[in-house]
Amino acid sequence: MPETDTTEGVAAAPNGRAAGARGVATISGPRLALSRAEAAASLGVSVDSFERYIQPEIRFVRRGRLRLIPVSELTKWLDANAAKTLEGSP
Repeated sequence: MPETDTTEGVAAAPNGRAAGARGVATISGPRLALSRAEAAASLGVSVDSFERYIQPEIRFVRRGRLRLIPVSELTKWLDANAAKTLEGSP
């Protein structure tokens, strides 16, 4: 039975790799890019809404079917699309 890594909630295979991972190295520290599902979750929207409303406005990395969204692009998008709640307030 695989062990569970409680910090990530990922099942680890007996060889120490995450279950289903194909040579993907795990590093400690901030991630530089996210999948579409991870990016959508980080913004609190569905993947469908992310693809429809946000993805067309940001740059992302394409490798085959894989799409990686740089965290910096999400930050830029948030800054550009954030609105002040009280326009005339100091």
